[in-house]
Amino acid sequence: MGRYNILFTKEKLIQSNCPLMLEKYALTKDDATGKVLAQLKLRNISEDTIIAAYFDIDGYDIEHNKVEELKECQYLDLNVAKGQQFGARNAIHFENKNVREVEIVCTKVFFRNKDKWENEDKEAKFHDVFKSKRLSDILCPEALEYLQIVEQKKYMNLNYLKCAPVEYEGIRQCVCGAYLLNDVDTCYKCKKSKQWNEINLNESDLLEKGKQYKEELEQKKEKELEEQKKRDEEAKIRKKKNRKRLKKFVAIGSVVLVIFFAIIFALEKDAINYSMGKRNYDNKQYEKSIERFEKANYYKNSEDMINSAMYKYIKSKDKEAKLTLKYAKKLSELNYKDSVELYADMQEKREAKVYFNNSEEGTEEESTVNIEKGGKLYCHVLISSESESAFNITYTAQWNGEKDEGKKYDLSDRARNKSNLYVSWDKFDKKDSEITVKVYNEATGEMIGSAKCNLNIEE
Repeated sequence: MGRYNILFTKEKLIQSNCPLMLEKYALTKDDATGKVLAQLKLRNISEDTIIAAYFDIDGYDIEHNKVEELKECQYLDLNVAKGQQFGARNAIHFENKNVREVEIVCTKVFFRNKDKWENEDKEAKFHDVFKSKRLSDILCPEALEYLQIVEQKKYMNLNYLKCAPVEYEGIRQCVCGAYLLNDVDTCYKCKKSKQWNEINLNESDLLEKGKQYKEELEQKKEKELEEQKKRDEEAKIRKKKNRKRLKKFVAIGSVVLVIFFAIIFALEKDAINYSMGKRNYDNKQYEKSIERFEKANYYKNSEDMINSAMYKYIKSKDKEAKLTLKYAKKLSELNYKDSVELYADMQEKREAKVYFNNSEEGTEEESTVNIEKGGKLYCHVLISSESESAFNITYTAQWNGEKDEGKKYDLSDRARNKSNLYVSWDKFDKKDSEITVKVYNEATGEMIGSAKCNLNIEE
Protein backbone atom coordinates (compact mmCIF):
# COMPACT_ATOMS: atom_id res chain seq x y z
CA MET A 1 0.00 0.00 0.00
CA GLY A 2 1.09 3.60 -0.59
CA ARG A 3 1.62 6.32 1.93
CA TYR A 4 -1.67 8.11 1.15
CA ASN A 5 -5.09 6.59 1.76
CA ILE A 6 -8.25 8.07 0.19
CA LEU A 7 -10.93 8.48 2.89
CA PHE A 8 -13.79 10.01 0.89
CA THR A 9 -14.62 11.28 -2.62
CA LYS A 10 -17.59 13.03 -4.15
CA GLU A 11 -18.37 14.22 -7.70
CA LYS A 12 -20.54 16.75 -9.55
CA LEU A 13 -21.36 19.55 -7.08
CA ILE A 14 -22.67 23.04 -7.85
CA GLN A 15 -23.21 26.26 -5.91
CA SER A 16 -26.05 28.66 -6.69
CA ASN A 17 -25.00 31.18 -9.41
CA CYS A 18 -21.35 30.28 -8.87
CA PRO A 19 -19.03 30.44 -11.91
CA LEU A 20 -17.21 27.30 -10.70
CA MET A 21 -18.37 23.68 -10.67
CA LEU A 22 -16.79 21.24 -8.24
CA GLU A 23 -16.17 18.30 -10.57
CA LYS A 24 -14.73 16.16 -7.77
CA TYR A 25 -13.12 16.42 -4.36
CA ALA A 26 -11.27 13.90 -2.23
CA LEU A 27 -10.21 13.64 1.41
CA THR A 28 -6.87 11.84 1.77
CA LYS A 29 -4.98 10.70 4.87
CA ASP A 30 -1.20 10.75 5.09
CA ASP A 31 -0.55 7.43 6.89
CA ALA A 32 2.97 8.56 7.80
CA THR A 33 1.84 11.65 9.77
CA GLY A 34 -1.89 11.01 10.31
CA LYS A 35 -2.75 14.37 8.76
CA VAL A 36 -5.74 14.86 6.45
CA LEU A 37 -5.71 16.88 3.23
CA ALA A 38 -8.33 17.83 0.62
CA GLN A 39 -7.98 18.17 -3.15
CA LEU A 40 -10.56 20.06 -5.25
CA LYS A 41 -10.99 19.50 -8.99
CA LEU A 42 -12.81 22.61 -10.28
CA ARG A 43 -14.13 23.70 -13.69
CA ASN A 44 -14.79 27.21 -15.03
CA ILE A 45 -18.45 27.21 -16.21
CA SER A 46 -18.56 30.96 -16.87
CA GLU A 47 -17.79 32.87 -20.09
CA ASP A 48 -14.71 34.75 -18.86
CA THR A 49 -11.18 33.67 -17.92
CA ILE A 50 -10.63 33.19 -14.16
CA ILE A 51 -7.42 34.43 -12.51
CA ALA A 52 -8.17 33.75 -8.80
CA ALA A 53 -10.69 31.96 -6.56
CA TYR A 54 -11.31 31.92 -2.77
CA PHE A 55 -12.98 29.24 -0.65
CA ASP A 56 -14.06 28.64 2.97
CA ILE A 57 -13.84 24.99 4.01
CA ASP A 58 -15.27 23.58 7.26
CA GLY A 59 -14.06 20.19 8.48
CA TYR A 60 -16.29 17.76 10.42
CA ASP A 61 -15.47 14.59 12.33
CA ILE A 62 -17.23 11.25 11.84
CA GLU A 63 -20.09 12.38 14.16
CA HIS A 64 -20.52 15.54 12.06
CA ASN A 65 -19.12 17.85 14.72
CA LYS A 66 -17.30 20.87 13.28
CA VAL A 67 -13.64 20.49 14.25
CA GLU A 68 -11.87 22.97 11.97
CA GLU A 69 -12.52 26.07 9.84
CA LEU A 70 -10.28 27.06 6.94
CA LYS A 71 -10.92 30.62 5.76
CA GLU A 72 -9.90 32.22 2.49
CA CYS A 73 -8.27 29.18 0.86
CA GLN A 74 -6.75 30.76 -2.23
CA TYR A 75 -6.07 29.70 -5.80
CA LEU A 76 -3.98 32.52 -7.27
CA ASP A 77 -2.17 33.33 -10.53
CA LEU A 78 -4.64 31.32 -12.58
CA ASN A 79 -5.42 31.50 -16.29
CA VAL A 80 -8.49 29.25 -16.59
CA ALA A 81 -10.60 29.73 -19.73
CA LYS A 82 -14.22 28.64 -20.16
CA GLY A 83 -14.64 24.90 -19.67
CA GLN A 84 -11.10 24.31 -18.38
CA GLN A 85 -10.25 22.58 -15.07
CA PHE A 86 -7.82 23.43 -12.28
CA GLY A 87 -6.99 22.68 -8.65
CA ALA A 88 -6.58 18.88 -8.76
CA ARG A 89 -2.85 19.07 -7.98
CA ASN A 90 -3.20 21.53 -5.09
CA ALA A 91 -3.48 20.03 -1.60
CA ILE A 92 -5.35 21.79 1.25
CA HIS A 93 -4.07 20.60 4.66
CA PHE A 94 -6.11 20.30 7.89
CA GLU A 95 -4.49 20.63 11.31
CA ASN A 96 -7.12 18.43 12.97
CA LYS A 97 -6.50 14.75 12.17
CA ASN A 98 -10.14 13.79 12.84
CA VAL A 99 -11.61 15.54 9.78
CA ARG A 100 -13.72 13.05 7.79
CA GLU A 101 -16.24 15.34 6.04
CA VAL A 102 -16.07 18.84 4.58
CA GLU A 103 -18.43 21.66 3.67
CA ILE A 104 -17.11 23.85 0.84
CA VAL A 105 -18.17 27.42 0.03
CA CYS A 106 -16.82 29.48 -2.87
CA THR A 107 -16.62 33.06 -1.57
CA LYS A 108 -15.00 35.06 -4.38
CA VAL A 109 -13.91 34.65 -8.00
CA PHE A 110 -11.81 37.18 -9.93
CA PHE A 111 -11.76 37.43 -13.75
CA ARG A 112 -9.16 38.67 -16.23
CA ASN A 113 -11.54 41.39 -17.45
CA LYS A 114 -11.46 42.92 -13.90
CA ASP A 115 -14.95 41.63 -13.03
CA LYS A 116 -15.53 40.01 -9.65
CA TRP A 117 -18.12 37.51 -8.44
CA GLU A 118 -18.79 37.37 -4.69
CA ASN A 119 -20.91 35.18 -2.41
CA GLU A 120 -21.59 38.02 0.03
CA ASP A 121 -23.68 36.30 2.73
CA LYS A 122 -21.92 32.95 2.19
CA GLU A 123 -25.24 31.18 2.52
CA ALA A 124 -24.81 29.31 -0.77
CA LYS A 125 -22.51 26.31 -0.64
CA PHE A 126 -21.57 23.41 -2.91
CA HIS A 127 -24.17 20.64 -3.04
CA ASP A 128 -25.19 17.74 -5.30
CA VAL A 129 -25.99 18.76 -8.86
CA PHE A 130 -29.64 18.79 -9.94
CA LYS A 131 -31.15 15.74 -11.64
CA SER A 132 -30.83 15.55 -15.43
CA LYS A 133 -33.92 15.38 -17.63
CA ARG A 134 -34.28 12.95 -20.53
CA LEU A 135 -34.97 14.18 -24.06
CA SER A 136 -37.84 11.69 -24.23
CA ASP A 137 -39.54 13.75 -21.49
CA ILE A 138 -39.91 16.74 -23.84
CA LEU A 139 -40.06 15.11 -27.30
CA CYS A 140 -42.35 12.42 -28.71
CA PRO A 141 -40.63 9.26 -30.09
CA GLU A 142 -40.99 10.33 -33.74
CA ALA A 143 -39.44 13.78 -33.13
CA LEU A 144 -36.61 12.29 -31.04
CA GLU A 145 -35.90 9.69 -33.75
CA TYR A 146 -35.39 12.38 -36.42
CA LEU A 147 -33.23 14.50 -34.09
CA GLN A 148 -30.99 11.46 -33.48
CA ILE A 149 -30.73 10.84 -37.24
CA VAL A 150 -29.56 14.43 -37.82
CA GLU A 151 -27.08 14.26 -34.94
CA GLN A 152 -25.72 10.90 -36.12
CA LYS A 153 -25.14 12.26 -39.63
CA LYS A 154 -23.31 15.33 -38.32
CA TYR A 155 -21.09 13.79 -35.62
CA MET A 156 -21.23 10.02 -36.49
CA ASN A 157 -22.40 9.35 -32.91
CA LEU A 158 -24.82 10.62 -30.25
CA ASN A 159 -22.17 11.75 -27.72
CA TYR A 160 -23.47 15.34 -27.83
CA LEU A 161 -27.16 14.43 -27.47
CA LYS A 162 -27.66 13.09 -23.95
CA CYS A 163 -30.32 15.06 -22.07
CA ALA A 164 -32.90 17.84 -22.19
CA PRO A 165 -31.79 21.40 -21.30
CA VAL A 166 -32.46 22.21 -17.62
CA GLU A 167 -31.90 25.45 -15.62
CA TYR A 168 -31.61 25.57 -11.82
CA GLU A 169 -30.08 28.05 -9.36
CA GLY A 170 -28.55 30.11 -12.17
CA ILE A 171 -26.92 27.07 -13.79
CA ARG A 172 -28.02 25.22 -16.92
CA GLN A 173 -27.27 21.78 -18.33
CA CYS A 174 -26.60 21.57 -22.07
CA VAL A 175 -27.98 18.77 -24.28
CA CYS A 176 -24.48 17.23 -24.31
CA GLY A 177 -24.50 16.95 -20.49
CA ALA A 178 -22.10 19.83 -19.72
CA TYR A 179 -22.98 22.41 -17.02
CA LEU A 180 -22.74 26.20 -17.57
CA LEU A 181 -23.91 29.45 -16.03
CA ASN A 182 -27.27 30.57 -17.43
CA ASP A 183 -25.75 33.62 -19.14
CA VAL A 184 -23.18 31.53 -21.09
CA ASP A 185 -24.51 31.21 -24.64
CA THR A 186 -22.19 28.65 -26.25
CA CYS A 187 -21.27 25.32 -24.65
CA TYR A 188 -17.52 24.69 -24.25
CA LYS A 189 -17.98 20.96 -24.99
CA CYS A 190 -20.37 20.58 -27.96
CA LYS A 191 -20.32 24.25 -29.16
CA LYS A 192 -24.13 24.35 -29.24
CA SER A 193 -25.76 27.69 -28.35
CA LYS A 194 -28.94 28.45 -26.42
CA GLN A 195 -30.50 29.37 -29.75
CA TRP A 196 -29.76 25.81 -30.96
CA ASN A 197 -32.13 24.51 -28.29
CA GLU A 198 -34.92 26.83 -29.44
CA ILE A 199 -34.47 25.90 -33.11
CA ASN A 200 -33.71 22.17 -32.90
CA LEU A 201 -35.84 21.03 -29.96
CA ASN A 202 -39.14 22.23 -31.41
CA GLU A 203 -41.30 19.11 -31.58
CA SER A 204 -43.61 20.26 -34.39
CA ASP A 205 -40.65 21.31 -36.59
CA LEU A 206 -38.90 17.99 -35.96
CA LEU A 207 -42.02 16.04 -36.93
CA GLU A 208 -42.41 18.02 -40.17
CA LYS A 209 -38.73 17.64 -41.13
CA GLY A 210 -38.82 13.95 -40.20
CA LYS A 211 -41.77 13.44 -42.55
CA GLN A 212 -39.92 15.19 -45.40
CA TYR A 213 -36.80 13.10 -44.71
CA LYS A 214 -38.74 9.82 -45.00
CA GLU A 215 -40.39 10.96 -48.24
CA GLU A 216 -37.00 11.85 -49.76
CA LEU A 217 -35.62 8.50 -48.62
CA GLU A 218 -38.46 6.65 -50.36
CA GLN A 219 -37.92 8.66 -53.56
CA LYS A 220 -34.22 7.81 -53.50
CA LYS A 221 -34.98 4.09 -53.10
CA GLU A 222 -37.43 4.19 -56.01
CA LYS A 223 -34.84 5.89 -58.21
CA GLU A 224 -32.20 3.29 -57.34
CA LEU A 225 -34.65 0.48 -58.15
CA GLU A 226 -35.40 2.06 -61.54
CA GLU A 227 -31.68 2.38 -62.31
CA GLN A 228 -31.09 -1.25 -61.32
CA LYS A 229 -34.00 -2.36 -63.51
CA LYS A 230 -32.47 -0.47 -66.42
CA ARG A 231 -29.09 -2.13 -65.88
CA ASP A 232 -30.77 -5.56 -65.74
CA GLU A 233 -32.53 -4.88 -69.06
CA GLU A 234 -29.26 -3.85 -70.69
CA ALA A 235 -27.62 -7.04 -69.39
CA LYS A 236 -30.46 -9.14 -70.88
CA ILE A 237 -29.97 -7.46 -74.26
CA ARG A 238 -26.23 -8.22 -74.19
CA LYS A 239 -26.97 -11.82 -73.22
CA LYS A 240 -29.47 -12.18 -76.08
CA LYS A 241 -26.91 -10.84 -78.56
CA ASN A 242 -24.34 -13.37 -77.36
CA ARG A 243 -26.83 -16.20 -77.90
CA LYS A 244 -27.53 -15.02 -81.46
CA ARG A 245 -23.81 -15.07 -82.21
CA LEU A 246 -23.57 -18.67 -81.01
CA LYS A 247 -26.48 -19.75 -83.27
CA LYS A 248 -24.71 -18.28 -86.29
CA PHE A 249 -21.55 -20.18 -85.50
CA VAL A 250 -23.46 -23.47 -85.17
CA ALA A 251 -24.73 -23.11 -88.75
CA ILE A 252 -21.22 -22.83 -90.17
CA GLY A 253 -19.13 -25.81 -91.39
CA SER A 254 -16.45 -27.86 -89.69
CA VAL A 255 -13.81 -25.15 -89.93
CA VAL A 256 -16.04 -22.74 -88.12
CA LEU A 257 -16.89 -25.52 -85.65
CA VAL A 258 -13.35 -25.32 -84.31
CA ILE A 259 -13.84 -21.61 -83.82
CA PHE A 260 -17.14 -22.33 -82.13
CA PHE A 261 -15.51 -24.59 -79.54
CA ALA A 262 -12.85 -21.96 -78.98
CA ILE A 263 -15.59 -19.45 -78.24
CA ILE A 264 -17.31 -21.90 -75.90
CA PHE A 265 -14.03 -22.35 -74.06
CA ALA A 266 -13.66 -18.57 -73.81
CA LEU A 267 -17.17 -18.23 -72.48
CA GLU A 268 -16.54 -20.98 -69.94
CA LYS A 269 -13.37 -19.18 -68.92
CA ASP A 270 -15.35 -15.96 -68.63
CA ALA A 271 -17.94 -17.75 -66.50
CA ILE A 272 -15.23 -19.12 -64.20
CA ASN A 273 -13.65 -15.68 -63.82
CA TYR A 274 -17.07 -14.18 -63.13
CA SER A 275 -17.86 -16.83 -60.50
CA MET A 276 -14.50 -16.35 -58.74
CA GLY A 277 -14.93 -12.58 -58.93
CA LYS A 278 -18.36 -12.90 -57.31
CA ARG A 279 -16.87 -15.05 -54.55
CA ASN A 280 -14.12 -12.46 -53.91
CA TYR A 281 -16.77 -9.73 -53.90
CA ASP A 282 -18.91 -11.56 -51.33
CA ASN A 283 -15.79 -12.06 -49.15
CA LYS A 284 -15.06 -8.30 -49.35
CA GLN A 285 -11.84 -8.93 -51.35
CA TYR A 286 -12.73 -6.12 -53.72
CA GLU A 287 -9.35 -5.64 -55.42
CA LYS A 288 -9.18 -9.34 -56.39
CA SER A 289 -12.82 -9.33 -57.51
CA ILE A 290 -12.14 -6.40 -59.87
CA GLU A 291 -9.27 -8.33 -61.51
CA ARG A 292 -11.56 -11.35 -62.05
CA PHE A 293 -14.49 -9.35 -63.41
CA GLU A 294 -12.16 -7.57 -65.88
CA LYS A 295 -11.07 -10.99 -67.19
CA ALA A 296 -14.72 -12.03 -67.62
CA ASN A 297 -15.01 -9.98 -70.85
CA TYR A 298 -18.44 -8.44 -70.22
CA TYR A 299 -19.88 -11.78 -69.05
CA LYS A 300 -23.31 -11.21 -67.48
CA ASN A 301 -23.19 -7.94 -65.49
CA SER A 302 -19.42 -7.97 -64.93
CA GLU A 303 -19.14 -4.25 -65.84
CA ASP A 304 -21.66 -3.34 -63.15
CA MET A 305 -19.87 -5.60 -60.68
CA ILE A 306 -16.55 -3.87 -61.44
CA ASN A 307 -18.09 -0.48 -60.66
CA SER A 308 -19.77 -1.82 -57.53
CA ALA A 309 -16.52 -3.44 -56.30
CA MET A 310 -14.56 -0.21 -56.87
CA TYR A 311 -17.23 1.72 -54.94
CA LYS A 312 -17.20 -0.83 -52.10
CA TYR A 313 -13.38 -0.63 -51.97
CA ILE A 314 -13.27 3.15 -51.58
CA LYS A 315 -15.95 2.89 -48.88
CA SER A 316 -14.04 0.22 -46.90
CA LYS A 317 -11.67 1.03 -44.01
CA ASP A 318 -8.66 -1.11 -45.04
CA LYS A 319 -7.41 0.23 -48.38
CA GLU A 320 -4.41 1.73 -50.16
CA ALA A 321 -4.53 5.47 -50.89
CA LYS A 322 -3.29 5.47 -54.52
CA LEU A 323 -5.66 2.68 -55.53
CA THR A 324 -8.56 4.44 -53.78
CA LEU A 325 -7.94 7.62 -55.79
CA LYS A 326 -7.62 5.59 -59.02
CA TYR A 327 -11.00 3.89 -58.47
CA ALA A 328 -12.69 7.10 -57.33
CA LYS A 329 -11.52 8.91 -60.48
CA LYS A 330 -12.88 6.15 -62.75
CA LEU A 331 -16.24 6.12 -60.99
CA SER A 332 -16.53 9.92 -61.04
CA GLU A 333 -16.05 9.86 -64.83
CA LEU A 334 -19.01 7.45 -64.97
CA ASN A 335 -20.99 9.63 -62.53
CA TYR A 336 -21.53 6.50 -60.44
CA LYS A 337 -23.71 7.15 -57.35
CA ASP A 338 -22.02 9.89 -55.25
CA SER A 339 -18.51 9.23 -56.64
CA VAL A 340 -18.15 12.76 -58.08
CA GLU A 341 -18.53 14.26 -54.60
CA LEU A 342 -16.30 11.55 -53.06
CA TYR A 343 -13.49 12.14 -55.56
CA ALA A 344 -13.66 15.91 -55.14
CA ASP A 345 -13.53 15.45 -51.36
CA MET A 346 -10.45 13.20 -51.69
CA GLN A 347 -8.50 15.96 -53.49
CA GLU A 348 -8.53 18.13 -50.39
CA LYS A 349 -5.37 18.19 -48.33
CA ARG A 350 -5.99 17.10 -44.73
CA GLU A 351 -3.56 16.68 -41.86
CA ALA A 352 -3.76 15.51 -38.27
CA LYS A 353 -1.54 16.64 -35.41
CA VAL A 354 -1.31 13.77 -32.90
CA TYR A 355 -0.04 14.19 -29.33
CA PHE A 356 -0.34 12.55 -25.91
CA ASN A 357 -0.94 13.61 -22.28
CA ASN A 358 -2.94 12.53 -19.22
CA SER A 359 -5.76 15.09 -19.46
CA GLU A 360 -9.04 15.03 -21.42
CA GLU A 361 -8.72 18.73 -22.24
CA GLY A 362 -4.98 19.22 -21.90
CA THR A 363 -2.91 20.82 -24.67
CA GLU A 364 0.53 19.67 -23.47
CA GLU A 365 2.51 17.48 -25.90
CA GLU A 366 4.39 14.88 -23.87
CA SER A 367 6.83 12.29 -25.25
CA THR A 368 6.66 10.43 -21.93
CA VAL A 369 3.32 10.41 -20.07
CA ASN A 370 3.14 9.59 -16.37
CA ILE A 371 -0.16 7.99 -15.34
CA GLU A 372 -1.30 7.51 -11.76
CA LYS A 373 -2.74 4.11 -10.93
CA GLY A 374 -6.32 4.07 -12.21
CA GLY A 375 -5.68 7.09 -14.47
CA LYS A 376 -6.06 7.43 -18.24
CA LEU A 377 -3.78 8.03 -21.22
CA TYR A 378 -5.24 10.54 -23.70
CA CYS A 379 -4.29 10.74 -27.37
CA HIS A 380 -5.43 14.06 -28.89
CA VAL A 381 -5.96 14.61 -32.63
CA LEU A 382 -6.08 18.18 -34.02
CA ILE A 383 -7.38 18.33 -37.61
CA SER A 384 -6.42 20.87 -40.29
CA SER A 385 -8.18 20.89 -43.66
CA GLU A 386 -8.33 23.12 -46.73
CA SER A 387 -12.11 23.39 -46.43
CA GLU A 388 -14.75 23.23 -43.71
CA SER A 389 -16.41 20.06 -45.06
CA ALA A 390 -16.65 17.14 -42.63
CA PHE A 391 -14.98 13.76 -43.21
CA ASN A 392 -14.48 10.45 -41.41
CA ILE A 393 -11.21 9.44 -39.76
CA THR A 394 -9.91 6.17 -38.33
CA TYR A 395 -6.88 5.25 -36.22
CA THR A 396 -4.65 2.32 -35.28
CA ALA A 397 -2.87 1.86 -31.94
CA GLN A 398 0.39 -0.15 -31.88
CA TRP A 399 1.73 -1.14 -28.44
CA ASN A 400 5.40 -1.90 -27.70
CA GLY A 401 6.43 -2.18 -31.36
CA GLU A 402 4.20 -5.14 -32.15
CA LYS A 403 4.33 -6.11 -35.83
CA ASP A 404 0.57 -6.17 -36.33
CA GLU A 405 -0.86 -2.69 -35.93
CA GLY A 406 -4.32 -4.18 -35.49
CA LYS A 407 -7.59 -3.19 -37.10
CA LYS A 408 -8.61 0.39 -37.76
CA TYR A 409 -11.07 1.98 -35.32
CA ASP A 410 -13.44 4.89 -35.86
CA LEU A 411 -12.41 8.03 -34.00
CA SER A 412 -15.15 9.40 -31.75
CA ASP A 413 -16.36 12.16 -34.05
CA ARG A 414 -16.83 13.20 -37.68
CA ALA A 415 -13.89 15.51 -38.31
CA ARG A 416 -13.61 18.91 -39.93
CA ASN A 417 -11.09 21.77 -39.97
CA LYS A 418 -9.91 22.64 -36.40
CA SER A 419 -11.67 19.60 -34.88
CA ASN A 420 -9.96 18.60 -31.63
CA LEU A 421 -10.74 14.95 -30.86
CA TYR A 422 -9.33 12.38 -28.48
CA VAL A 423 -9.25 8.69 -27.60
CA SER A 424 -8.25 7.30 -24.19
CA TRP A 425 -7.08 4.10 -22.52
CA ASP A 426 -7.33 3.10 -18.83
CA LYS A 427 -6.13 -0.51 -18.97
CA PHE A 428 -2.46 -1.30 -19.61
CA ASP A 429 -0.64 -4.65 -19.85
CA LYS A 430 2.73 -3.37 -18.66
CA LYS A 431 3.98 -0.80 -16.20
CA ASP A 432 6.18 0.81 -18.86
CA SER A 433 4.85 0.80 -22.44
CA GLU A 434 5.36 2.49 -25.78
CA ILE A 435 2.38 3.33 -28.00
CA THR A 436 2.24 4.51 -31.61
CA VAL A 437 -1.00 5.96 -33.00
CA LYS A 438 -1.59 6.51 -36.71
CA VAL A 439 -4.57 8.51 -38.04
CA TYR A 440 -6.11 7.91 -41.48
CA ASN A 441 -8.53 9.68 -43.80
CA GLU A 442 -11.19 6.96 -44.10
CA ALA A 443 -12.23 8.11 -47.56
CA THR A 444 -8.76 7.50 -49.10
CA GLY A 445 -6.99 5.24 -46.61
CA GLU A 446 -4.20 7.85 -46.50
CA MET A 447 -2.30 8.28 -43.23
CA ILE A 448 -2.62 11.97 -42.30
CA GLY A 449 -0.78 11.98 -38.98
CA SER A 450 1.02 9.86 -36.38
CA ALA A 451 2.85 10.09 -33.06
CA LYS A 452 4.26 7.86 -30.35
CA CYS A 453 4.98 8.22 -26.66
CA ASN A 454 6.33 6.30 -23.71
CA LEU A 455 3.91 5.48 -20.89
CA ASN A 456 4.94 5.23 -17.25
CA ILE A 457 2.40 3.83 -14.76
CA GLU A 458 3.07 5.24 -11.28
CA GLU A 459 2.28 2.95 -8.35
